Amino acid sequence: MKKIFFLIISFGLLAGIAAGDNPDVKGKADNDADQGPLFWTPVRLGVGKGCSLPDASNVCPLNFNMVELDDFNKLPNIFGLSIGGITSGRSLYGIASGIAVGGDYLNGLGAGALASFGNNMNGLQIGGLFTAFSQDSNGLALGGMMAETKGDVNGMIFGGGAVLALQEMNGFALGGFFLRGKDLNGLSFASGVLFSEKNNGIAIGGLYNAVGQSDGIQVGLLNFLREPMALELSHVIARTANLPSRACQFGLVNWTKELAKSNSRNESGQPTGTQAAKGKDHEFVIQFGLINVNREGDGLQFGLLNFSRKGFLKCFPIVNFKL
Repeated sequence: MKKIFFLIISFGLLAGIAAGDNPDVKGKADNDADQGPLFWTPVRLGVGKGCSLPDASNVCPLNFNMVELDDFNKLPNIFGLSIGGITSGRSLYGIASGIAVGGDYLNGLGAGALASFGNNMNGLQIGGLFTAFSQDSNGLALGGMMAETKGDVNGMIFGGGAVLALQEMNGFALGGFFLRGKDLNGLSFASGVLFSEKNNGIAIGGLYNAVGQSDGIQVGLLNFLREPMALELSHVIARTANLPSRACQFGLVNWTKELAKSNSRNESGQPTGTQAAKGKDHEFVIQFGLINVNREGDGLQFGLLNFSRKGFLKCFPIVNFKL
């Protein structure tokens, strides 16, 4: 036990020294110098909003909280170990544990019995019910029921019930039943429903899989490319509905809707047929399923019934194609 305590203190001191060059730490220290708080304290107790003993800008190596939930910029930087009820800080470097863990920057290991939340995460953050970050998540975010990142995900994100990766997801995303993404790059899995604007990798939706544009693989009982099949998904699919895909679909039913025409515009604001055509020659989709429908037409189909608007035949069993 003494060794563990010694390691925690050593880590906190080293982190505090390293953070001396951090402009956030320096800036806060300069600003607080005129307002009265201590620059540094070895031990701090946060009793509640605006009340701490002592009032300090930096804490190293021990911080204790009762209930402290405030504007993160008004809280100190914490280096080392932070424990308590709702334990929060401007920046947390080290280990944090409590009923809930929060901060502007969570760097290291954080475990909240109910939640881990904040703006940016670097390391490992665990929330018994949920994890939620308003900016970027780098590392592993694990939420018992839900994991949400509104910025980019770089690494892994797991949610027992659902995952929301609302910008780029680079790595591995696992939603127990539901996964919503924007740009999925890597491996994405949901046992029930998965939908995303773009997929560049492997997207697995056990029951229902809807993607606006794909340069990868779709797996599910029902796979849809550019076909939302629900009004609430229309705005998600619309942004990429005119971008051609090179994809594979594996499922019971595979459905590819035609590319958006006429007044549709691509991501760069150019009319369809200009920049999109320069970036890719054409769409090509390979489908493996019981029923395959390709309303754009280019690709291969293997299944009991294959429907292709431009295929060898409009409907043909076993194999159909348009090369």
